[in-house]
Amino acid sequence: MTQLAYKSWAAELGPEDPDTLSMGQNLVHALQDKGEFTKAIELQQDILERRRRILGPPDTLRSANYLTVALDSMGNIRDALSLYQDVHDRYCRALGDDHPDTRPRIRCDERS
Repeated sequence: MTQLAYKSWAAELGPEDPDTLSMGQNLVHALQDKGEFTKAIELQQDILERRRRILGPPDTLRSANYLTVALDSMGNIRDALSLYQDVHDRYCRALGDDHPDTRPRIRCDERS
């Protein structure tokens, strides 16, 4: 059902429309829930690239963070941790230490 909605939205709104990208993100989660991690990662990478072209840091960084989750779910912990650190650093630079997306993690100035 989610895949059909995503394809319909992409056809009607365009593949880079923010709503289409959000629906694509929902499809990524559905694929992960079904254990289709390779498809989820491929779609997540595609969504991330499109969001980088058209949206600002919160959406782009959120997509990059979702990619870390997909990589971790597939057992690719080394790449997930590397990407997660990069995402966290960019969150800190873009949003600051006190933003809700950075606060639960380590403080930017306390990393070793």
